[in-house]
Order: sequence, then structure tokens, then C-alpha cells
Amino acid sequence: MRRLAALGFLLMILSTSCSLGKTEPAPPAERYVPVEVGHATIQTLALEHRFSGRVLPSYTSMVLPKMMGKVEAVLVKVGDRVQAGETLFSLEKVDVARQVEQARLAVQAANANLSLARQQQALAAGNLSRSTELFAEKLQLSADNFARNRTLYEAGALSLVQFQQAELMFKEEQSMLRAQMEQAEFAAGDGSISLAEINLRQAQLAYTQAQDALLNTSVKATSSGVVSTVNVQAGEYVSTSQPAVVIVGIDTIKVQVDVSQMVINSIYPDMPIKALVAAAGVEVQGTVYTVSPAPNAQTGLYPVTVLADNADHLIKPGMFAELVIETEVREGVMVIDSRAVVEREGRQVVFLVEGDRAVAVEVQTGLVSGGLLELISGINLESRVVVRGQQYLQNGSRIQIVREQ
Repeated sequence: MRRLAALGFLLMILSTSCSLGKTEPAPPAERYVPVEVGHATIQTLALEHRFSGRVLPSYTSMVLPKMMGKVEAVLVKVGDRVQAGETLFSLEKVDVARQVEQARLAVQAANANLSLARQQQALAAGNLSRSTELFAEKLQLSADNFARNRTLYEAGALSLVQFQQAELMFKEEQSMLRAQMEQAEFAAGDGSISLAEINLRQAQLAYTQAQDALLNTSVKATSSGVVSTVNVQAGEYVSTSQPAVVIVGIDTIKVQVDVSQMVINSIYPDMPIKALVAAAGVEVQGTVYTVSPAPNAQTGLYPVTVLADNADHLIKPGMFAELVIETEVREGVMVIDSRAVVEREGRQVVFLVEGDRAVAVEVQTGLVSGGLLELISGINLESRVVVRGQQYLQNGSRIQIVREQ
């Protein structure tokens, strides 16, 4: 019995020892949310509008020859850069040179005729006084003869037929003498000289035209730029109706885009823009050149033309450009990463860092552009704002900062 009792007491002690060694389970640890933190800054914010359009040269110059002819030599090729006044190709000159020589000889002949006319006029002017007296004497003599014939007719010494013949001869003689007198006066006047001067001017004009034609055998660039098309080759004939060479200006490019009625009143000439050309891998600065006051009849959109610098010629006509036009520019405003703002129960809130907790604060926002959001009220520049991970937060959530901008 005593042995059994001892065994029971031992079991009771072991049982008590086991119960004293046990502890209550600890409550579960609070989870934290990993977040990234940023700060508000003061910047200039603008609303960005993006439009796509095809790149065009700033101007296109079509070179047409001023005369038809056979091409003698072509001096340029596609891709060459040329200056205004530079010779592009030339026409054969043999026939035109002959015309110039003929016109030059015609001017010499007209000059000689003018000199002769002046000499004759000087001689006639010197003889005019004597000739006038002589014609006057002949006119008087003719009149006296006719008077005698009239007297004889009245006296019956001449028949009517004889008198009529004498009268007809008198009239013819008077008319001839007056014509000779007028001719002498014309010879002494400036009429022949004026006619010779007109002929000389006509010959000089023909000579100038022939010289111009000779100059036109060298066809020159009408503007500076890059040759984009050459439609002629040596040995073939060219006409004045088809462009022989086309020159484009690509130091500056032109892009036309169509803008909606909601934006058009915010765009004005000389407004700065950015042009992004992915094919060339460049971003260039430009300005608005024209703003149409009327929409396109088919699209209902307003055409806007932009010019942008292309000094390195990396941008080629035909490429697509994305234009970035900034409107509603606001300077010196507080901005934050637009991802920081979330909507909770119909309110816009951001989560501020306070110790190891995130506190929701309601904010008033403004303009959104380029991933940035204008903050009108709610926080200050010293605030540390959760910009990533905030979608998993509630007011008072425990956080762990993994990155701070």
C-alpha cells in the first residue's frame, strides 16, 4: 500500500510540473505595408496636348527652264545641298549664241542708220531756206501762167477745152510743188531721226532678249535647299511646263495637325512647341506658324501649322512627328506625383507618413500633366507623402518605407 501511495504522489508532482511549464499563446504580430515616399515640389505646370502629323519641308521650289532646249550637262544629283543662284544644269548654247551675234549686228546697223539720218537731216535743214524760196517762186510762176491763160480764154484766144487743160495742169503743178516742199520740210525735221531711233530701240531690245536667252541656258537654283528630284539628263530636251529639278527646304520642317474646337482658342502664332520624331530619335523645339480660323469642311477640325528647327537634317520629310503643345501654363504651383492621390469614399486623399503609420488627408487638386498633379490645399512642402503602395493602405495602417524620393 505504501509503495502504491508513493507512486501516486510522484505522478501528481510530475503532473503539476508539466502544468507549471506551459504558457499562453501570444497575439499575432501587426502586418506592415511596404511603401515608397515622395515630397511635394514647386514647379511650373502646363496642360499637354499631343497631336500627330506628317513632316513636310518648310518650302518646295520647283525649277523650270525659261526656254526649251537640249540638255548639255546636269551638275547636281538628288540629296545635294545647293545655294540660290547655283547652276543646276545647262542647255546647249550654239544656236542661241548665233542669235546673239545676229542681234548685235542688227544694233550696229540701226546705229549706222540713225547716224545717216542725222547727217541727212542736218543737210536738209541747211538747204531748207533756199528750197523754200525756190518752191515759192515756182508756185508764183505757175500761178502767173494760169492767170495769163485765163485772160486769153476770156478774150476768146483759148477754147474752153484748152482752158480746162491749162487749169488741170495748174492744179497738178501746184499740188506737186507743195508735196515737194512738205518733203523738204520733213527731211529737215526730226521725223526720219525719230524713226531711226525707234528702229534702234527695237534692235537693242532684241539684242537684250538674245543675251537673256544665252544666260537662260544656265538653269540656276531659285532658292537654297536640298535637291529632292532631278527630272533631266544630258542629251534630252526639256520644256518650260515641267519642273526639271525640285529643291526642298529642310533646315526648318513643317508639320500640320488638326485641332479640336476645345483646344483651338488656346493656340496662337509663335507659341512654343516640342516636336518628337521617333523615326529620327530626336526632340526639337519649334513654334506655331499658322492657326486656321475656320475648320476643315470634312473633319470639322482646325488646321494648325508648326515650324521646327532641323539644322542637322536628321528629320526627313514624310516622317511622323508628335507635337506637344502646352496650354494653361501655371507657374510656381505645388505639385506631387499624380499616383499619390487615391479616392476614398468619394474624397481625394493622400497618405502622409507619421512615424510608422500612414494617415489619410483630404486634398484639393488642380491641373494634371506629365505624371504630376497640382495640389491646391491639404499638405505642405515638408510633408512626406506615400506615392506607391497607397492603394493597400487605410487610415492608420502600419508602413515600412522601402524607398524615399
